[in-house]
Order: sequence, then structure tokens, then C-alpha cells
Amino acid sequence: MATRKKEGNDEINQSETIKDSEYVTINEDGSKQNTSSKLQESKQLGDYSITDINVTSNNNNLTVRANITNNTGKVASEFAFKIIVLNKAGEQVGTLGAYVGNMKNGETKIINASTTMDINEVYDLKFEF
Repeated sequence: MATRKKEGNDEINQSETIKDSEYVTINEDGSKQNTSSKLQESKQLGDYSITDINVTSNNNNLTVRANITNNTGKVASEFAFKIIVLNKAGEQVGTLGAYVGNMKNGETKIINASTTMDINEVYDLKFEF
């Protein structure tokens, strides 16, 4: 969101500000890191646990990276699921598709999903089949 200063009838772009910057930091390389406390919480997808959630952005390319662990008590076949992106008000602002290959019981794999989206909109994630 741009900060604008009015001079007469003209608006001049003064600087760029980060909306909801209370949970987004900018790294030295210009990439952004979402630090929302909601993303630090473990999530569930049925009998799978999702931990170590990391949401980053570079040039509006949002990446969600996390660990998923099979707690079903059996070997799990490959499956697809949705990552629902929620804003601070709890409203859905985006969806990412994700896929995990076959998993042994107790095995942990890495989820890596990307989309074009403003990281400042992300406050929490929900996972659904």
C-alpha cells in the first residue's frame, strides 16, 4: 500500500509501506518472512500433523514450507490437499494446492507449495483434504 501526499490536485508517491507489518519482516535480500504467531502453532490434517511452518515471499511469489508427519498408524498412499490462507480476521484470502507422496507411518516429509500472493494478507493457515 503506497503512502501518498497530496500537493494541490496531484498525488505523489512518497514511499512504500508494509500493510500489517506487525508480523512481516523484510530480510536483507528483500525477501519477506511472515512471523505470525499463528504460523508457529502445529496444525492437523486428519491424522497428519503439520509443523515448522514457514511462509516467505519474494517479488509477491509466496511459498509455504512445512513438515508433515504421518500419524495414521499405517502406510499412506499419495494424496493431494488444500492449504487455506486466512487473514487476521479469519477470512479466507487464498488457497494453495499441495501434494504428498506415499508415507510410512511416523515418516515426516516436507510440504513446499507456492502461489502469487501478497504475504501481508497471511495470518494463519488451515489444511483440508
